[in-house]
Amino acid sequence: MRTLAATATVLLLLVGGCQSKDNADTTVDNPTSAATSGTPTPTSRITETPVAETPSSASGDTSGVADPCDLLTADIAREALGVAVKPPTTTPGKGNVTCSYAPADGRPNVFVLLTTYEASGEAALRDATKAFPDAQPVPDLGDAAYVSPRGHAIGVSAGDLLFGVSLLTPQGLEQSAATTVHELTAVAQAVLEAQ
Repeated sequence: MRTLAATATVLLLLVGGCQSKDNADTTVDNPTSAATSGTPTPTSRITETPVAETPSSASGDTSGVADPCDLLTADIAREALGVAVKPPTTTPGKGNVTCSYAPADGRPNVFVLLTTYEASGEAALRDATKAFPDAQPVPDLGDAAYVSPRGHAIGVSAGDLLFGVSLLTPQGLEQSAATTVHELTAVAQAVLEAQ
């Protein structure tokens, strides 16, 4: 249960806003509910209400942020999760944008997210890893990369691109830290190769 709460905390750090990019009501599984309540609630749901996008939206200006759904494609998400995926949800935040995929069959607490950030560089990546005490460097991935097995997250700096990936597969919390690191690294590598 502690790992689920840590994963939910990662999602809160990665998902900076709740404004939907599309103009239709969207109901999505809410993997962050455990972080706000302290108790995992695998079937919690949130409904995003469409908001007209403007450069001065409450979520912040994301015009300088790479589109994460251009990086995290449905093929990469499907391979990472090992199951068919729904169309992605895009969520802008303050200086970041998150692309998330969930299984097409609707199972809760299975997801892959990619967040791109306005900030870039190794220093920004190191600052972001301070939230993950178990973060460890990943050699030969971008300019710099750090992975947190307990947080189910990896952060990568490559040129002027800074992104983070969170992944919880159907095997989820029962898999080893080594498997988690391997899967996160594979997703990050696929994203970099697809650029």
